[in-house]
Parts: sequence; C-alpha cells; structure tokens
Amino acid sequence: MVIETFVPGKEATGAFLPLENMVKDRDVGKSYADMIRYRLKGSAAKECEDTYFVAHEEGKGLCRLWMGWGKHPFAVGNWGNFFTAEEARGRGIGKEVLNF
Repeated sequence: MVIETFVPGKEATGAFLPLENMVKDRDVGKSYADMIRYRLKGSAAKECEDTYFVAHEEGKGLCRLWMGWGKHPFAVGNWGNFFTAEEARGRGIGKEVLNF
C-alpha cells in the first residue's frame, strides 16, 4: 500500500488514477460527490488549492481525504470527503491516512 497526495493543476502522482476511479461513479447527482469530481479535474484551481490524500494498492483506491484551501484573503481550510472502501475497512488504513 502507498499513501500519496495529489494536487489538481500540479504534476499527477500515482494517487490520481486510483482516486479518479474511486469517485467517478460514486453518488452522481449529490452535491458533495459532484463537487469532488469538479475539483479533482482542477476546475476550481484558480480559486483554491485542493489536496487529496490517497491510500492505494495495485491501482485501486483504498482510502481518501480531501483538504481545500481558498486563495482569497481570509480563507480557511476545509477537510472532508473522508472515505475508506468497504473491502479495505478494519485494516487501520484510515488512521494511516490521517497520520500521513
């Protein structure tokens, strides 16, 4: 298992494809899920910097956490969209991602 970060608009890391696959069909039509896909494509890169923390193994995303930080004055950080794939739960991967 590897834990890496990915920042849209910067060089893709090994985390990008597993993360993209984790979210591409998840909860389509729900605002939080649509927004993560929007931001993952770099569509909000002018307004904020998004960082995704991703645990993956053999090309499959296991766990993710998102952090967004606005580029405007007085911006505050936002953490969310924490998710561990069902088949990876109970292995302590979420804790490893949070510690990372």
